[in-house]
Amino acid sequence: WQTIDYPIEGQNALSRWCFWKGPRLLPISTPTVPIEPDHHPLNMTMTLLQVQPHTGRTHQIRRHLAYCLGWPIVGDAKYDKGHSAAKILRTNGMYLCCHSLEFP
Repeated sequence: WQTIDYPIEGQNALSRWCFWKGPRLLPISTPTVPIEPDHHPLNMTMTLLQVQPHTGRTHQIRRHLAYCLGWPIVGDAKYDKGHSAAKILRTNGMYLCCHSLEFP
């Protein structure tokens, strides 16, 4: 796991992330290896991540991925910087989902 410790609006914000190690649900790659053209119509590099926010700041996962790692969530109109490929992918909504939720 990697850690992002970057404040949001002057308050501590901590997230942990790693590359998804479960079954491959999508044709994914590491950030340095692009997907083959026949696997994705836009021939973009996409990676499935697992993220654990340890604080609950507004848009914490979205901000940490976009600002700290430079990997905005696919379909995130607020933080994807408006590139033409990003605009095309927005039509399917944001590619962000939760597979479990725990409260201390």
